[in-house]
Amino acid sequence: MKLDVAIIPREKFSAVGHCIRGLREIREQISEVVFFDTGYPQPARKSALEALDGFDVRYVGYHGFRLANACLNDLRDNGRSPWILVIENDCELVVGDLVESLGRAEADGFGCIQPRILEADGVTLHYDPPQSYIDRVGESLVHRVIRNPRHGYPAVDGRRRIFHVEKHALLIRRDALSSLGEFETFLVTRSHWDLSFRLHEAGFNVLFDPSLQVRFIGGAIAPMDRDYFHWRWDVEKARRCNDYIQSKWRIANYHSSLEWLESMLESSRSVPVSPTDAPH
Repeated sequence: MKLDVAIIPREKFSAVGHCIRGLREIREQISEVVFFDTGYPQPARKSALEALDGFDVRYVGYHGFRLANACLNDLRDNGRSPWILVIENDCELVVGDLVESLGRAEADGFGCIQPRILEADGVTLHYDPPQSYIDRVGESLVHRVIRNPRHGYPAVDGRRRIFHVEKHALLIRRDALSSLGEFETFLVTRSHWDLSFRLHEAGFNVLFDPSLQVRFIGGAIAPMDRDYFHWRWDVEKARRCNDYIQSKWRIANYHSSLEWLESMLESSRSVPVSPTDAPH
């Protein structure tokens, strides 16, 4: 079984070559790599195209910056394979037998697979979802998380059904993606929540498979990254998106704080920029 791979934007454009080189070990399993040029500076674009040598590539160029949801809209109707690995440009595939995971997911009726997401050290968990599901209470949705009040979330290493997805890296059936409708292209944040609720409302089951692992690519933000980073992470844009998602889905227990954003922006101002354009 082969799959398509789509490289979508996050903010560290300088890491895209590293991201693509991490796909070489699964080259024989890839039908097509879709590279979305969402405003890459020339050095990053050059690094990406050099790393793509040897792959069958579909290049999609945009005029000006675009967010990941613009890429998802394109993927809904274009591609070769029934499954797509969506991966952000500052992440890399670490471990996992994609063919085996896809086969088991299809046999069990899953439309989406969430890998485990690690921080750049390859050890610290960035995202390891708890068991969770959704209840509808009146006109509101409630995200239920299965946890032990004394011990916290269950320490479960096996495959399990979950609700919340993160498109830092995600395997999704093309027919599932196509059925979800047009994605809002202004969502600078909370687009993970929106995708999760769309999948739930459309009746697609999501599988967490910890045998598949992806990690963020380390290194400071390079000078070439800063324009896109600050264009995306604008506090007013984020606040409007936050309010929009709450209004759209009427989530009763929605975590609406944006304190993390202020902290991240402050951190980005204080961390020295990398002297290099791309990690090696």
